[in-house]
Amino acid sequence: EIEDFQSIGVQSREVLIELGNLIYLPEMVEGEEQPKSSDFKKKTELYVKYLLKGSENSDYRSIIKKMTEATWEYASKITHSSSATFYEASTCVTLCTSLVSSYENIKQKEEDIFANYKCEKCKSKKIKILEEEALDNGIVKKIILECEECGTISEILFEQNLWELKIFNKI
Repeated sequence: EIEDFQSIGVQSREVLIELGNLIYLPEMVEGEEQPKSSDFKKKTELYVKYLLKGSENSDYRSIIKKMTEATWEYASKITHSSSATFYEASTCVTLCTSLVSSYENIKQKEEDIFANYKCEKCKSKKIKILEEEALDNGIVKKIILECEECGTISEILFEQNLWELKIFNKI
């Protein structure tokens, strides 16, 4: 029945609102009023702006914004549609799933200290781990990397969730 397809739209919007509530942190607002608890679009906008800074993330921000707006609009359309079918409802679920995965990728990129790491000497991203040293509890204390392009050796020391990078040239 049509009500079943509409309820998929409602549930999709509820998932999106919950996504916004999960990823949003109050410190993401800079001099603005805090968004309302159900303001999914504002919360995701602030999240993307906060985590994907800089010109190198411009295209990424743009596509995430378009995906976010399109998914919200489509879920709203299905919610109020009197002619939605299984196929439109299925597409709505697919869009929501894809969007949640995209926000997971943003979070992982933010937490991955190697995501933007480049060789200090040649700027290559072709880096391999030569060695790592861990504490007894398994927490990594030190990693030694080698640039596969120029051979530069880098040592990364981890201290209390902060890391310091020192570059050593290979002999």
